Formats: sequence, structure tokens, C-alpha cells
Amino acid sequence: MLYLNKNQRSKEDFDKNWRYLLPRRTKFLVPGNDIKLLINGEEFFPSLIEAIENARESIYLDFYRINDDRTGQFIGEILQKKASHGIEVCIIYDAIGSFASNEFFKWLSSSGVTTIPFNPLSLFRSRFGINRRDHRKMAIIDGKTGFLGGLNIAEEYGDPKINWKGWRDTAVKVQGPVISQMVKIFHDTWQKIGGTPIKHIANYIHSQHHKNTIHGGMKASIVGTEKLWRRREAIRTYRKAIWNAKKSIKIQSAYFIPPYTMRLALRRAAMRGVNVKIIVPLHGDLILNHFASRRTFSSLLQAGVEIYELPGPVMHSKTAVIDGVWSTIGSFNHNHRSFFHDMELNLLVIDESFGQEMEKVFREDLARSIPIDPRKWHNRPFIEKIFERFCYSLRHWL
Repeated sequence: MLYLNKNQRSKEDFDKNWRYLLPRRTKFLVPGNDIKLLINGEEFFPSLIEAIENARESIYLDFYRINDDRTGQFIGEILQKKASHGIEVCIIYDAIGSFASNEFFKWLSSSGVTTIPFNPLSLFRSRFGINRRDHRKMAIIDGKTGFLGGLNIAEEYGDPKINWKGWRDTAVKVQGPVISQMVKIFHDTWQKIGGTPIKHIANYIHSQHHKNTIHGGMKASIVGTEKLWRRREAIRTYRKAIWNAKKSIKIQSAYFIPPYTMRLALRRAAMRGVNVKIIVPLHGDLILNHFASRRTFSSLLQAGVEIYELPGPVMHSKTAVIDGVWSTIGSFNHNHRSFFHDMELNLLVIDESFGQEMEKVFREDLARSIPIDPRKWHNRPFIEKIFERFCYSLRHWL
């Protein structure tokens, strides 16, 4: 999603100060949207649950992971209640990413919830290919309120028994006309995987539905990777901002295994004097990804990129702030899966106040992080280097 808040500036001033960070053709911008940053499960789940409980027409969920655990059951019971009261509840979940049995989804369906797996394993050839997964995390309530970010519906992201505490992650709550673009992306996927007709979908996509739902002054656009042209646009937008950054690049990435072109852009930025800082988890949840990521550090450190490892709960956040005005939040990782295979959904923001809020969160995480010393990095154990090389060879599957 792309936000462009002019803050009473003229179009000429806006273009002069920020246009260098954007592609020449910035499409699908609509005015009248509002964004709220949600940090960790403590903020995300209460906000999502409140929106679900207040739903009057429909609830659409599209999550890579929906688990049959305390969190999944807690939210599942609320969804069942809403469905039994006549609210249309439609769920897309990734067949490999979700750690829940068929019985769990049958339990949801027993009260009228419609659930469809994305790209299940099959003896026959899949139309998507086994390596294409639905990695998005998205919720749309009544076609007016949306949520997207890095959190799945699972205990590790937020446990109801411990006040929704869990991994370090980031999401946003979105209200306004841009929700129609989220609805369209959801509906396109729903149709492709054989979903039944949805009652309110046409009304939600139509702009007239949002005439009286303006909440803020931001222009916005959703950036997804469900189609090839959208994937290229998303990558071009990200790469353009990095290549043209003048002051700073601050990235948080759960699975940092960027392809060569992105590493080159980051190295060139650092070499021309841009302050480039990257925060990765000290202990990731996937060991192969963790060591594959470390394989990419050497050339970045040599170029002057600063890399930090965040201890404590697993960091699953996928964010970036460039020059204090360009920000992105969503499900998109700096890895080959996001760049070439998975379906992702992200939000891009160009706004000083929002950028400052993002930088504040980054500084708080940076203060708790451990810097990697470039002088000592080369002297790490030889066996680690061998294992890193092996894990990196699997990067297209990680």
C-alpha cells in the first residue's frame, strides 16, 4: 500500500522533496485513508478482535498460518459466533503454512464459516506449483477496515493467556477507500481457488461504497505480488528507493537472504555515504534460514553496511524506513521466496510523521540489538562457514 501525505505542501514541493524515492509511474493512489501502526501481538490481536466483534456484514481473512492452538481457537470461536449470527465469514489459509488439522477447519465450517486452503499438496500437477505459497497476512472487516503485516494467527505471535505477548512483529490497521484494493486482491484469489460467490464483494470494490468512509488525509495504494506485473512493480519500487536513498536505510527482516541485485543496491548505498542499518533476529525460528542469511553478511559488512542481531523473542517483523519518509510494512521478506515465489502483501508509506514513528520503533529495537563486528566476522568457525554455504544453496526453497 502506498501513502502519499502532502501535509498542505503543493504538488511541486512534494515532487521536489520525495519523488526521487518513487518510480516514475506511481499507480492506484486514492485519498482519504488513515493508518495505525500496531506493534506486536499486544496491539494487533485486540485491535483485530474488536473489529471482528463489531462486524455487521462480512469478515474476510487470508493468512499464511492459522494454527489449532489457543490463539486459533480463541479467534475461531469469535468467528463461529459471528457466522451463526448471519455475518459472512470467508477464510483463505495456506495448506502448508497452517499447522491445523482438517478437523479444525471442519469445526469452523460447522457454524457457517467458509474456509478454503491455498495450493494443497496433490498427486496431480498443481496450477500454482508446490513452491508458490500464500504468505500474506490480511483481514478485511465489512469492506471498510483492513489489517496487514507480519503476524499470523498462532500462539507464537500472541497468546491470549499471557495478554497476547509473543514474537516481535509489526502490522497496521487501515481505514478508508484503499480497502477496495485489498478486497479485490482477496476476491481474485478466492475465485482462483474455487471459492463460492461472495455476497457483498462487488459493493466493496466499487468506489461509491467508500464515499462516506474517509478517515484520514493520506493517499494510499496496496502493493501485492499475486500477479507477475504486480511482483515486478513491488520489487522495482523497493529497489528504486534503495538506489536513490540519500541519508539512511533502516531495515528489519526476519529472513534476510536478499538476491544479488538487492545486496548490490545496499552495498552501493553504503559506499556512497548512506547510513545503512539492518536488524535481523539473533536466534531465528528456522535454523536453515538463519545460517543462509549469515552467508550474505560479509560483502555487506565490507561495504559499510551495519548489521545488528536482536535477542529475546523471535523477531518476525518485515519493515524498512528510507530517508525518514519512505516506509514499508507487510509480509514481504528480503529472501528469494518473497522475491520470486510467494504471494505477499505490503504497505508503502511516504510521510514524515509516519516515518518518524517507524524510526522510533527501529531505534528502540536497535538499542537492544548486538552489533556484528566486521573485524571479527571473518574469524568465525570454519564449520559455520561451510554450513552457511550449504544453507545458502537452498535459498530458493527457504
